[in-house]
Amino acid sequence: MRNDGRSRATRAITTATALQGQVVGPLIEVREGDTVEIRFVNRLPQPSTIHWHGLPVPPDQGGNPSDPVAPGASRVYRFTLPPGSVGTYWYHPHPHMMSAEQVFRGLAGPIVVRAAADPLAGWPERHLFFSDLKLASDGTIAPNDMVDWMNGREGQFVLVNGARRPLIVMAADERWRVWNACNARYLRLSLGNGRTFAQVGADGGLLQQPREGLTELLLAPGERAELIVRVGGGVPGAAQSSQSAPSAPPASSGRSTQSAQSTQSAQPTRAVLTAEVYDRRKMAVSHDSLPPDSAHPLADVQFGPHTPDAPGLAPAIAATLREISALGAPVSQKSVVFSERMDMAAMHRSGASHSGVPAGMAFLIKGASFDPQRITMTSRRGEVERWSIENCADMDHPFHLHGTQFQVLEREQGGVATPEPYLAWRDTVNVQPGEIVRIASVQQQAGDRMFHCHILEHEDLGMMGTLRVV
Repeated sequence: MRNDGRSRATRAITTATALQGQVVGPLIEVREGDTVEIRFVNRLPQPSTIHWHGLPVPPDQGGNPSDPVAPGASRVYRFTLPPGSVGTYWYHPHPHMMSAEQVFRGLAGPIVVRAAADPLAGWPERHLFFSDLKLASDGTIAPNDMVDWMNGREGQFVLVNGARRPLIVMAADERWRVWNACNARYLRLSLGNGRTFAQVGADGGLLQQPREGLTELLLAPGERAELIVRVGGGVPGAAQSSQSAPSAPPASSGRSTQSAQSTQSAQPTRAVLTAEVYDRRKMAVSHDSLPPDSAHPLADVQFGPHTPDAPGLAPAIAATLREISALGAPVSQKSVVFSERMDMAAMHRSGASHSGVPAGMAFLIKGASFDPQRITMTSRRGEVERWSIENCADMDHPFHLHGTQFQVLEREQGGVATPEPYLAWRDTVNVQPGEIVRIASVQQQAGDRMFHCHILEHEDLGMMGTLRVV
């Protein structure tokens, strides 16, 4: 895959089942209440695990770095999906110091947990799994360099289901599930030209109420969402943006679903699904910050006229998609502080790198780098906790908590706290520099869990802690 139009083969490591050699791991589609059993055979020269990102699985089945599968060995992951586990998830490796490389080389795939009764079951569904690809000049997957380790890896290409800029043809309104499976790239999704869409789901399933009239949606690494995209689009000017201001009020187009559907054009129209510019404040080796990357076209979208063999109009979106109750008053408080420390002299010292990882970089939680032998915090099963995640670093960091979905309560910036404008179940949330994000969570199963930055290079370099649930 080269800019000069010539092609070369690129070697990736993949998740193989009956389908061999695919770039994205196969979809695992199950139902709430199912018992899942998956045999993992590790044919890599490195230890690895499978982490079921976002799923409420027992700690000993979660693929934590403390439970690696050695090269040539195998194990069976087995768990039952409890009530409330419906949602959009994914799987990827989680071995300490090797997660970033194994993911950017191709080890990741989507999971969908379906409900017995789904209010959006009548909508045609499309899956868009975004991953990042960085190639060397000879067509091989390039190793991380110093800037990749510092900021998190971003490649020249963003792939959609393993393809570069595919064509999406829509003959009817659709429900999209989208995954940001990039190591570090933020995806500020837009269809351009004021075209609107609705957000109906987050990491842990449907929202309580749809967020209509959005023109963009920011997905940090590890986040997922469910969208409604209409052939007829929306009315430019009636839309509101959900860009990087999560405290903005819920967007509303002010129009009913049926009226939006009735605006379908008689002729095909096109749009470009784009990752718009987002400044996550990447650092440069010289201490100066880097400018944000330019916009990346992800896919071309053709909105065709309704054809006789196309599905009929999807039903209207219900005003209430599901009931989500606030977790209530917390029993205990937790504090997580992200920080970073750069020793430029050590980073540039000859021979200072070890196994390709530059010396002198420290990404910290509560002032310490990850130690597999240290328990960072302890929680009690069944207790509502209020966590404050504070970003004292220079760049954005997405926070991810294993073993449970949480509710974002509020965000504080410059001493001003703003309540989160909508209720949702999530397991990953972005935290901007100088920001404090407060969440409510409940851990239901005893054991050791991880929490960390989901920029995978930062996780590997120590921005991770262990939560012991008793």
